[in-house]
Amino acid sequence: MRARRVRAHRRHRAARGGAGAERFLRRHAGSAVCLVDASWTIVAWTPAWRSMCRNASGADPAGRNVARQVFTGTGSRIRRAAEEEAEFRRLLVDDLRRAVLRHPRDEALADLVTGLRTGSEAFDALWSVASAPGPAGGRVVLDFGTGPITIGSDVVGLRDGLCAIVFSAAPGSADADRLAELIGSHASR
Repeated sequence: MRARRVRAHRRHRAARGGAGAERFLRRHAGSAVCLVDASWTIVAWTPAWRSMCRNASGADPAGRNVARQVFTGTGSRIRRAAEEEAEFRRLLVDDLRRAVLRHPRDEALADLVTGLRTGSEAFDALWSVASAPGPAGGRVVLDFGTGPITIGSDVVGLRDGLCAIVFSAAPGSADADRLAELIGSHASR
């Protein structure tokens, strides 16, 4: 029993990231940034990201899984242009495929992939063929019912085995002003 708790604790610590991940979040505290683990579950975030996503951070881990959101259309207010959405989907599948190879005994990861394969024809089709995704990131549109905000989304690999998704708007743009207003108006709640 004790060994099981220690393994669970180590896995949780690895999923949350180490000192490097924490440092990255502290240095980008004013920016909308979230960290995802190998299964693309959001495990940590900045206050600005939480404000931007209107406290989506409170969802259970299944609700914070980016791949599940993208392939089932649940829980996300982020939209991409068709070409960028297709590229992002290929990136997700490729990353999950590599994660399964790196972590063959991770039952939660295997369950996620199985669930996506049975629950999403698009995921299953991409899983069935090898592909080489292009660069990670692109433009996304946030839609919170107050009008769309177009921002950049960059995926950055961190040393701790996590990826950071950094959202930003072009400096001085109307979208930057609207994003700052959105983050500021929800940060005080």
